[in-house]
Amino acid sequence: MCRIGGSKILINDSIIEIGHTIRKSIEVNGGIIVLFYDDTIISNNVEYYDNLGNKNWSINDLLKIKNPRGNVDIEMENDSVVCVTSSLGMVYRINITTSELIEKKIVK
Repeated sequence: MCRIGGSKILINDSIIEIGHTIRKSIEVNGGIIVLFYDDTIISNNVEYYDNLGNKNWSINDLLKIKNPRGNVDIEMENDSVVCVTSSLGMVYRINITTSELIEKKIVK
């Protein structure tokens, strides 16, 4: 069970403090994917936590961008693929089960 409140996530008995406002979250496979930013979009702002509250990855762990600009949306494509839209108009398709980047494309 996951609950969100401002900048905190409660996963089962674990409380995770993000430090920024959680703008969107998606529960998937017993865990949760969160998108967070405050008045300005921050870099590396998508994270995936498992059902025990362990962080499996941050977006830049997978993308390895030298100067990340931040992301503005997350959407599940299916049970294992999340689409992350960046502030620059890139869409990244990520397999959350294998923690692999499947595809990146420009939509602007």
